Amino acid sequence: MNAMSSIIHRFFPEVQEDVADVSNITSGQQQDNKKVIAAITAAIAHHRKG
Repeated sequence: MNAMSSIIHRFFPEVQEDVADVSNITSGQQQDNKKVIAAITAAIAHHRKG
């Protein structure tokens, strides 16, 4: 089991996301993020209603 785990981690390493600095985010990007979050929330609610 340990050998399989090491092979998987060697060929499929965990993806590390780049952390954006908060100071680099403009107010326009923050507004866009709020719109995206609202759209995703509405889509999930619509999907749950069926």
